[in-house]
Amino acid sequence: MSVAPGQAIAPPKQTSSVNTEDEITQSMQTDNLPSKSIDKESLQKALDKEAAKRKPHTSAHRGWKEVSGWEEQDVLTPDDEVTDMLSRATWIDDYLPDKFYGDWYHTVAILILASFLCWVVGKFKLSVGPVFLITVPAALYYRSSIRKYRSLLRLDAQREFSVHQIESDFESMDWLNTFLDKFWILLEPSISQIVCEQANPILAASPAPAFVKQLWLDTFTMGTKPPRIDKVKTLSRSADDVVVMDWVVSMTPNTLADATVKQLKNKVNQTVIVKAKLFGITFPVVVSDLAFKVNVRVRFRMMTKFPHIKTINVSLVEPPQFDFVAKPFGGNSIFASEVLSFPGLYPFINEMVKKFVGPIVFDPLSFQLNVEQLLAGNAFGSAVGILEVTAKSATGLKGVDTFENTVDPYLTFGFGNTVLGKTKTIDDTYTPVWNEKVNVMLKTVSDPLWIMCYDENDGKKDKLIGAVLYDMEDLMDKNTLKNVKLPLLRNNKPAGELTVDLKFMPALQGATLPDGSYDAPPDLNTGVARFEITEARAFSEDDAKPLSTFVELYLNDELKATSSVVKKTANPTFSAVHEDIITDRSKAKVRVILRDDKKKLVGSRTLRLSDIIDATVVDQPWFPMTKGKGEIKLSGVWSSVAMTGVDGSIGYTEPIGVVRVYIKKATDLRNLDTFGDMDPYVRVLVNSIPKARTPVIENTTNAVYENALWIPVSSPNQRLKIEAMDFEKNQQDRTLGSFDVRLNDFIEKSESGDYIETVGELKESRLISKKGPKGTITYSLAFYPTIPTRSQEEILEEAAIREKKAAAAESESDPKAKKQESSEEDDLDADIYGHKIILPIEKVTDYQQGVFVFSVFDGKFSSSGHVQAFFDDRGYADYVSPVVSAGQSRIATTGDFLVKELDYSTVTFRLTGKPDNHIKKEAYAEVTVPTLQLLRRSYEKPVLLDLSNSNTLRVQCRWIPVNMKELPALDSILNSGELKVRILSASGIPAGDSNGKSDPFIKAYINGEEVHKTKTIKKTLTPVWTNEEFSITLSSRVTSTLRLKCNDWDIGIEQDDKLCEATISLQDIDPVTKSWVEKEIPLFDDDKNPAGSAIIEYQFEPHYVLKLTENSAGINLISGPKAVGAAGTMIIGAGGKVLGTGVGAGAKVLGGATSLFKKKK
Repeated sequence: MSVAPGQAIAPPKQTSSVNTEDEITQSMQTDNLPSKSIDKESLQKALDKEAAKRKPHTSAHRGWKEVSGWEEQDVLTPDDEVTDMLSRATWIDDYLPDKFYGDWYHTVAILILASFLCWVVGKFKLSVGPVFLITVPAALYYRSSIRKYRSLLRLDAQREFSVHQIESDFESMDWLNTFLDKFWILLEPSISQIVCEQANPILAASPAPAFVKQLWLDTFTMGTKPPRIDKVKTLSRSADDVVVMDWVVSMTPNTLADATVKQLKNKVNQTVIVKAKLFGITFPVVVSDLAFKVNVRVRFRMMTKFPHIKTINVSLVEPPQFDFVAKPFGGNSIFASEVLSFPGLYPFINEMVKKFVGPIVFDPLSFQLNVEQLLAGNAFGSAVGILEVTAKSATGLKGVDTFENTVDPYLTFGFGNTVLGKTKTIDDTYTPVWNEKVNVMLKTVSDPLWIMCYDENDGKKDKLIGAVLYDMEDLMDKNTLKNVKLPLLRNNKPAGELTVDLKFMPALQGATLPDGSYDAPPDLNTGVARFEITEARAFSEDDAKPLSTFVELYLNDELKATSSVVKKTANPTFSAVHEDIITDRSKAKVRVILRDDKKKLVGSRTLRLSDIIDATVVDQPWFPMTKGKGEIKLSGVWSSVAMTGVDGSIGYTEPIGVVRVYIKKATDLRNLDTFGDMDPYVRVLVNSIPKARTPVIENTTNAVYENALWIPVSSPNQRLKIEAMDFEKNQQDRTLGSFDVRLNDFIEKSESGDYIETVGELKESRLISKKGPKGTITYSLAFYPTIPTRSQEEILEEAAIREKKAAAAESESDPKAKKQESSEEDDLDADIYGHKIILPIEKVTDYQQGVFVFSVFDGKFSSSGHVQAFFDDRGYADYVSPVVSAGQSRIATTGDFLVKELDYSTVTFRLTGKPDNHIKKEAYAEVTVPTLQLLRRSYEKPVLLDLSNSNTLRVQCRWIPVNMKELPALDSILNSGELKVRILSASGIPAGDSNGKSDPFIKAYINGEEVHKTKTIKKTLTPVWTNEEFSITLSSRVTSTLRLKCNDWDIGIEQDDKLCEATISLQDIDPVTKSWVEKEIPLFDDDKNPAGSAIIEYQFEPHYVLKLTENSAGINLISGPKAVGAAGTMIIGAGGKVLGTGVGAGAKVLGGATSLFKKKK
């Protein structure tokens, strides 16, 4: 194919990938930097070892242009494409008739003749000269004959292309092949460069032996000829959400035998050269000229959300045909030998492919690619969900042992030879009844589920009664199957019948939406965790004598994974990977033990699962070991699964503190609306999970919020994201940009290691989106640590531990009671709850600020819907349950909320139809109770709340105090409420008329908006007003101002003259007033000179103010963001009543001023 010079896309400029000292230091400041907690000597050793590691090497040739040495003058013209070496005739072509050369037997004949004549020369012991006279004519004849043979082959190929093909149900893909032909040579150089830049650092960091000084990809090109899609067929009669296609894909290298020099520079085949430097010598390994043809059956399962393809299954209809050139020694020199030329090797490779690849991808088996999971950031091959198998019963079992009449059956569940679950054994029966649930982790749904029924034999090997291999496809379509009858087979004969229930619980995945925002999955306490231990460092006492080490991974004190021993290195690289079902993330603990080859302890560390997950999110995988020296590199990935029937779903990970995110304003936001302005709000996400958000400010790109959001955090390694959103009424809200905040750089500890209160300054950060940077958010952060307290469950657990220790002390002479693990390996405190205080309910009110944790167990509901919880002045739900069904329904989830003033806090539980309904939307049932009263009733045991209309909810609450020196005034209930003002009189005001008097009246403004105008008092400088009173509801008193403007009234159309004015901050008024307070306000003219004074009376009644209207949209923090409107107000405050008859029926929520503002303890 010809390429004009202007069309060719040159590869990016080659840059050296060898790290300089500064680059190494900079890279080590991120992932590879040792933790600050290790000593300086170990730190320096770790830095030296990092610097001494194998450096990435630069690739010599990347892309077809660099491999062939192509330049601008090498562009092929139409004449260059037509003219090759076959176009140039030889002497034999000119004079020898065609029938005497060019066929296969001519080639065979000349070889036999030349060999025979050379043998005759040797037989008669002649000189070498005659041999030369024989080989030269034979070579010339052979060259002409083979050229003619290749020419005939091309004519045969042309004949095949010119004949119209017989009709078939395959479709042509010529349009796609033409597209690839046009653009492949333009894109290939850039793709090859990307491959080299990505591969060389990986090769440099690979666990190659130490004597391999360098390992790199020296040359890489995918050639100038792309793969070809020969034909495609779409199969009919598939499900509505399934597409099945047959693709025939082939790759044939360029024919270079008769190419000219210019053609060779434009026709390049695939070439990969990997070089390794050993003992000062460079050894190249060459693989090139790949050719293949494969018939692939592809199955797409579709889904509604982006990218609309959920899974891809690939199966080979027939064994693939392939060929390549491999030269492991000698590179491209004439002395290099081609591996596949060895007799029998190529058929052997084909047989090995059929043996090992066949059981994986040969039809009907398939290889599955979970696109949804990969796009969510999960590792390849990680779990796609959990299969809940309820083994009910079996009938008609046929025993294996002919000499014994008893059968003790049990079931195992798994895939292949891997057993992932097992039932109990039922003794002596042919009709066992288990009624037992077993959870099995699924990594693919393309493999059948193996259900094996065994007969347990004491002292002998258990015998197989029968097996079921169940195809998971039906379960994927329905998710739940009841009373499935499965035949047990032995030797393909019936050996009984099994009855089971099957339920698939998928791993819930988030998705990146087209606008760049992230739709996060629910953050549940049950799911699947994947752990990976990859490295250790800085643990060796003597670098001159490095240890041989391996690692062990324990989950909840059970050994789950053990790596192989890495021989004598101070920086071992491991491959210890384990994935497991977690039924209670809040309690799960992971322990890593580093041992030498003699199994002696080198170091260990025990961590909470949540800490590992949070550290992985912010790319901080190194953990210092608490026993021994050094660090271990451990990462963990979490996938939530909505498991049923497990107690851990209600578990709660305790926070280390709360973060106060004060959103002051957002300016210069990107306007996504075509007409008018948008409706922005700001939300805060923790580990991509939406936690809180501001109200919507309508029709603006410069919004002022002055809103404080409180978020409990369980680790300083959690990733905090602040994101601006555009509210949309009829579609998904759109992102305006976001930025991350590193909490581990902000949260501080004292010298004793305790978290301390940290208050940050106001700052601005740029919003970044797919469209680039645009807009800023002005915000500040503050962190307030919690005081760890023991839950009721922990108090009971600690009592059980004491009883167990007491029993062990009495029987310490029994060897079975002795501890299996050495005490030096136990880095857990004997008293695991010793750092937590016991907080009795009587002392709860001593801590007015705290995290209110509520567990929702179950309820009885008149209709299906969602349970919501609203606190204080929150107009949108702080908690939303999964869907509950009518009747008795289990919920088993936990929520939390930062209560700022416990004495005045309220909580509202509602049953509503939609999860994003706000508090003013109609609900099926609801109850509002004082938070403190609910806490007292449910502190030690669950309590049943009456939501009204025959709806009940069972909850239990606990209190985690927050250590806060002073609650910010902006967050107090005293900051909002109703302000009443009376304008009484003024004195000493300036004269505005020629008679030395004025006709004064006063206008009152709140935050720049006029709220009241007094009557005009004629001809006086000391006006007195009566019945001049107004009231206004304030959502933020401390940021509000009151302005009094005194004017002189003029008759006619002339503008009234300004006499004087005064502006006071409402932050300075007394918010706890039982009666009217008189205040004299100095007045000033435009030159700031004193101009008299005004006398007013005010009264402030604090209460919560909700910025909502009936038509405002809600937000569902569980299933996705929806915004809350800004206009209008709703008041909850003094005189409010408890709704329903739950806790303290009929009691007032906030009472009057006397009871409301009692002195805090």
